[in-house]
Amino acid sequence: MDRKTTKWTPDAAGLEQPFRWRKPRHIIIDRDLFARGVPTEHIDTVLALVALTPQHTFEAVTEWPERLAEYYSRDDHNGYSTPKRVEYYMVGMPGCPAVFSVIWPLPNLWLGTTLRTQAEADARIPHLLACPAAVRFVVCDPREAVNFDFNSDVCHCGESTDDSWHDGHPAAPIVDSYLRHIDQVRVAGTTEPIHPDWVRGLRDQCVAAGTAFRFDGWGDWAVCPQREYFDSNNYVQYLPNISKSDPWRCGPLMRSRDDIEAGRESTMATVTMARVGHAKSGRTLDGRTWDQQPGQGGGE
Repeated sequence: MDRKTTKWTPDAAGLEQPFRWRKPRHIIIDRDLFARGVPTEHIDTVLALVALTPQHTFEAVTEWPERLAEYYSRDDHNGYSTPKRVEYYMVGMPGCPAVFSVIWPLPNLWLGTTLRTQAEADARIPHLLACPAAVRFVVCDPREAVNFDFNSDVCHCGESTDDSWHDGHPAAPIVDSYLRHIDQVRVAGTTEPIHPDWVRGLRDQCVAAGTAFRFDGWGDWAVCPQREYFDSNNYVQYLPNISKSDPWRCGPLMRSRDDIEAGRESTMATVTMARVGHAKSGRTLDGRTWDQQPGQGGGE
């Protein structure tokens, strides 16, 4: 990404900071703006600031996409839609013109949600897709032994007869693949090991769908040569069949939804991973990095 990436906490002390950044930045809102308990008025204020700083691009990622969808669709007791409420809070802010009309959805606001399990994907993505947005993205972090399947038939995102839905403005219609309406999928390792085939599975689905794929690295773990004995605190091994008598073996190996429904064992390869630290694990997958931005998906 060409522009500088900056984290921004929209609290009382730093709320107006983006007004002071003259050069364009890609700003990550460093707080779950749509978490339960965040006042609607505060969300209105932040989005008003986003509207008044079009030189910047903002990212808002949430673990509460149902609240996000509720916010985007709700009228308040005075009958104000979400865009009208944002316009109301723009008045009096620095740079607000005397006559204006907010562009909706905000062209410089990206909306995303986090996914840790298939159940979360099935529950959260429809709420995300119900919201008009310039860019929609998901951040994947595996917490169960199942490879995410984005080709789900349970996505009910609201009927629409408007063919312009794929431009990110109206709500998406009922779809057969989440990825047709997601602009970017991100994966990043953390303190837990992730099987390389799990990352490949997400990448391959994105390539097939033409969705941008971004891999931010392996986290604390990296693939290493297989060995017969090792320290279980610093090495793990994924195997298709796990024996509880072998505590140094990590599993079960992740399976796809099709494997589970058919009662099959995983077809992923046996792999050993070592705890090497984030600085040494790297960001390459199959010999290359994956840094695709929205609009750059598809193709190897």
